[in-house]
Amino acid sequence: MTITKQIADDIFKTSDSSFENRVNSATKKFLLQKIEFVEAEHPYSLNLNQLKSKYVLLSGSLKRDKMNGVKNNGEVKTIEGIPRPKSILFPPEKLELLWRKSGRVGAGLVNLGNTCFLNSALQCLTYTPPLANYLMSNQHRAQCRVNGQFCMLCSLQHHQSASFGNGGKSIRPMNILKNLRIIAKHLQFGRQEDAHEFIRYSVDAMQRSCLFGLPSKLDIHTKTTTLVYQIFGGYLRSRVKCRQCRAVSDTFDPFLDLSLDINKQESNDLRKCLENFVKPELLHGDNLYKCYQCKKSVPASKTFSIHRPPNVLTVQLKRFSSFMGNKINRDITYPS
Repeated sequence: MTITKQIADDIFKTSDSSFENRVNSATKKFLLQKIEFVEAEHPYSLNLNQLKSKYVLLSGSLKRDKMNGVKNNGEVKTIEGIPRPKSILFPPEKLELLWRKSGRVGAGLVNLGNTCFLNSALQCLTYTPPLANYLMSNQHRAQCRVNGQFCMLCSLQHHQSASFGNGGKSIRPMNILKNLRIIAKHLQFGRQEDAHEFIRYSVDAMQRSCLFGLPSKLDIHTKTTTLVYQIFGGYLRSRVKCRQCRAVSDTFDPFLDLSLDINKQESNDLRKCLENFVKPELLHGDNLYKCYQCKKSVPASKTFSIHRPPNVLTVQLKRFSSFMGNKINRDITYPS
């Protein structure tokens, strides 16, 4: 007879009217029994496959851990659905997101012939607090691995020192200008260029400086832990939902900026542009979705969302109509 059956029988044999007293009385003799241990016929085994047959899963914690990216040994392999990087190149806690102190405005930049695109981009980078704080701390100069070659971070640090050291005056960003072809091969001095394009190539050049001298086979998620990505980088989530079986498929991609449409007349405010960006898109007709669960092409909805926002969001407004190619000169307001 099992212990459970014996306890149940004893409970109902007891004349005590209090159920609690009957339970205590019935279980007491079992709890006070002396347990005699005997040597096992076979030594213990560390074979997990044999041990698994001896227990039953009582909770869904393992399933929840799997969904949260936790392995059986407790190691986290994903963070918010994104694979965990093998190493962190620049710890995010080292970022100083706000200005250390108030200071006077730096220098203006001289237009050296169609260089207004470059000047506006440089001023944006110069007055980005976490980047400016890092460059002013001289951390990069002490750790730079780019020896004898052009380094975008070193050039920006030199430019920033010149800018804040000449407040009220104008300076020429010659160190940046003379290295345009290194920042991006197609850029040419004296030719009109796109400001957003230049700032993107400048950010890419900073990323190359951060990765210089490191193993070329770094995993993509480690590459998104540099200073550049800790400041400007975020993650987009693309969610596709089948309209038949409701199965959901998520894809996560790193980004350094967002390109927003302003074609619609109501898109006069940056917040409205962002709302349109995350609005669900219906996949139908010639653009059906191949559902992994239905095993066929079906209608679905596709939605973008900013899964992990950057510390500094860079936004590009699509100023040219996708149909006629005409420039959209409408003012776009944004919260300050």
